[in-house]
Amino acid sequence: MLTIDDLGKRLPYTYKEIVEIDHPEIWDLAQRCLQIAGIWQEMTVELMPLYKKRSMLLNYLKVRSLYGFAHYIGKQVNRLCHELASCDNEQDQDGVDNAKIALADLFEAFGKVDALDIAQDSVEGFRKLEQVIEGFGERTDFHVMDCYSKEGRHSTWSFLDIAGTLKNGESSYDSLWEAVNNSPDPTKPNISGLMESEEDNKMIRIY
Repeated sequence: MLTIDDLGKRLPYTYKEIVEIDHPEIWDLAQRCLQIAGIWQEMTVELMPLYKKRSMLLNYLKVRSLYGFAHYIGKQVNRLCHELASCDNEQDQDGVDNAKIALADLFEAFGKVDALDIAQDSVEGFRKLEQVIEGFGERTDFHVMDCYSKEGRHSTWSFLDIAGTLKNGESSYDSLWEAVNNSPDPTKPNISGLMESEEDNKMIRIY
């Protein structure tokens, strides 16, 4: 119900507006998180062709994985912000609290990532990336690349696929090089904005 106190102030009508208006501190942190993740992707887009040209497999896989990790972070931020708005709309305080805790944990882990150091470290960079990703959860995994062979076969590689294959030693490098050479490099960031989906922008409240 619309009250006297509500007159003159902006009211939320959509899931997006619930987070933006009623949880501004979450909104600002989420916006900043996506902005930084986009910067990661811009950096890695520039480095991928350079490492591929120089046949630096581990460094290529590191920045390609960092690109995919940034996309994963963006999806998680959007998912949890949607959860927060949905629970808020349903007046589910436990759900609101859980979503806020999950977002706080995500922001904290994200804030510890030094993407520039990872990208520039040609010796320990991939190991550092593995450690960072483990900090988001033991089985955190995400898509890294699609590969298309000359015969038309399609395969996908996730981060855990790549990390597990690398643990097999140099004998596994041929399969990874084949995958890399049959996978087009991303040329621009692929992170969507915060809560831009149709569901997050349809009207769900009438005052």
